[in-house]
Parts: sequence; C-alpha cells; structure tokens
Amino acid sequence: MLNIKSYLQWLNKKSIQRLALFMFVLLFISRVAHNKFVDKEHLMEIAHGRVLVEVKRRLDVTTQCMDAVDRYRAIEERIQKHLVTLNSLTKSHSGNAAKQKEQNAIVALVKELDLLKEKYPDLKAMNPSAFLMQIIQDAGARVTNARYAYNTSVYDYNVFCMTFPYKIFSWFYGFGEQRFFARATGDPNRLPLFE
Repeated sequence: MLNIKSYLQWLNKKSIQRLALFMFVLLFISRVAHNKFVDKEHLMEIAHGRVLVEVKRRLDVTTQCMDAVDRYRAIEERIQKHLVTLNSLTKSHSGNAAKQKEQNAIVALVKELDLLKEKYPDLKAMNPSAFLMQIIQDAGARVTNARYAYNTSVYDYNVFCMTFPYKIFSWFYGFGEQRFFARATGDPNRLPLFE
C-alpha cells in the first residue's frame, strides 16, 4: 500500500512538472508568434507608408513638371514674338535702339530658358510634352511598384495568419486578415496607375 501511495505522489509530481513545462513552452511559443505578428504588421505599415509617400511624390513631381512645361512654352512663345518683331524691324530698316531692345529681350528670355533647362535637364533633351509624359509615367510606375510591394506584404501576412499553428495565435491575439489595395471600381485584380 505504501508503494502505491508513493508511486501516485511521484506520478502526481511528474505530471505537475510536465504540465508546468508544457505551459512554459506554450507561453514561449505564444510570445514568439505574437512577435512575428507584430513584425509582419510593422512591415505592412512600412509598405503602406511608402505607397502614401509615392502618391504624394507623384502629385508634387507632376505639378512641378507641369508648371515647368507651361513656363517653357510661355518663354518659347515670348521669344518667338520678339524674333518676329526683330525680323520686321530689320526688314523695315528701323533704328538700332529698337533692334537692340528686342535683342536684349531675347537674350534675357534665353537666359531664363537656360535656367529652367538647368533645373530640368531632361526638358532640354526632349520635347516638353514628351518630358511631361515621361515624368507622369515614371511617377505612376513608382506608385504601382509601391502598391505591389504593399499587396505582397499583405498577402504574406494573410497567409501567415492562416497557417497552423499561427492561426490559433492570430485568433487569440486578435490579428486578422488585412485588405489589399484595389481599384476604385472595386476590382481587386487590377491596380490603378492613377487615382
């Protein structure tokens, strides 16, 4: 009888020790899973921030380039008007003072045009409309790439939440499925270049 009683006490101690060890391992795994969820959410937030930055950058760059192209066209138009006036003065054999005034105005406009071209070197190499289209296309591609990176991180996070054993911990800690960036029309399969 004594042996059975001591055996039950020993068994009870072992099961308590095993239960304590199991609880410790479960707590450790739970904390590791929680940290992984936090890391994945942090990566999604970083990707979302990049999308917002690229959308803002696209707006700023496009606006600045449109203003530069408008200034470029206005300067070209004014140079053309002064050249026509200078040509008519030359043909009519007018005084040198009027010709010099037109020449000085043309030189000033060419300097202003050169300053604009220094600020936007690609404007010098391309037609202003082609330059503007290239800037809009590049900015749109950057936004698309940032949205793709965000959607990829959301996909990774959602798959992580659905795999075993993390699905249990995601439910326990309240981590849930996140939404992708989608078209304004609601088609989740195509991402817009522009909003």
